[in-house]
Amino acid sequence: MLKRLFGAFLCGGLIGVITQTAMALYASMGATPLLAIVFSLVTIGLIGVLLYGFGLYHKVERWGGFGVMATFVGLPPAIAIGIAAARAEGVPALKAIGKGLLPIALLILFGVAVTTVAAFAAHLL
Repeated sequence: MLKRLFGAFLCGGLIGVITQTAMALYASMGATPLLAIVFSLVTIGLIGVLLYGFGLYHKVERWGGFGVMATFVGLPPAIAIGIAAARAEGVPALKAIGKGLLPIALLILFGVAVTTVAAFAAHLL
């Protein structure tokens, strides 16, 4: 149990350091703070997709646990896994993309709904 907690802490921290370094690099190249954030998220997402493409993501996820899954690194591979599973079932490419994006769309919809309810509740109090 302690080994899993340490792995999650270490992986999550390493991903945070990589993301912060990417943000500083993009900012030093003249990107605005908001654009540096976007570029760093895309960079982290691409790293996740590359790890998945080379068959390394599952190994990192097994060792890093929730420290890897909770960060943005886990989002693109999750989409890719959904698309690959749909394609393996013989689903056409466009529908496979839709099936891969559906869980993410539901997650975003849930987040917006919870945030809206929380905002209304805070406004009423």
